[in-house]
Amino acid sequence: MALGRRKEAAPRLVRPRLYQQLAEHITAFIEAQGLAPGDRLPPERELAVELGVSRATLAQALVALEMQGRVAVRHGDGAVILDPAERVAAVIAALAGYTAASLESARLPVMAGVLSTAAFGPEELRTAAADAETSGATAAEVWAAVRAAAGVSPLVDIDLALESAGAPIPRQIVAELPALTAALRAGRPVTLTGGAG
Repeated sequence: MALGRRKEAAPRLVRPRLYQQLAEHITAFIEAQGLAPGDRLPPERELAVELGVSRATLAQALVALEMQGRVAVRHGDGAVILDPAERVAAVIAALAGYTAASLESARLPVMAGVLSTAAFGPEELRTAAADAETSGATAAEVWAAVRAAAGVSPLVDIDLALESAGAPIPRQIVAELPALTAALRAGRPVTLTGGAG
């Protein structure tokens, strides 16, 4: 037995919680049924029975979907489907007149949040982002792959709105992109060394 040798712990398996799985299932249902903004989901009691989950778990999933901008939960009305494009357009309109430097500063913490979300994304999408970076893709192309790994998220919507308003990719993100995508590939937590993540 050699002294000083440490066994590395196996990486922890990250499993989505039931409410997160349920939120993804409801999103797929919305798309499969072709539900449009303004349409309503079935009442909570009925939906919980149909999906075989508790109302508490369903309520958590609906809150997650509300945070993503997919639905608005209105007491007495149930969950109403929202149009995420409307929210993005409102953010873009609110950003009119800001300088590129101020937009870049605003975008950095948003991108740090997108990176944290992407770390829990599907392995094939995380790998695609890392592959894009190592194959010489532009920073914008790599970042598009990172956003894809993050999936549906209000942070992704805000980042898209900032990009549409003219916010450049912050220099810190560009400088750290190889390390960030390597962490994504390995499924490790992704943080910016400059402290924004």
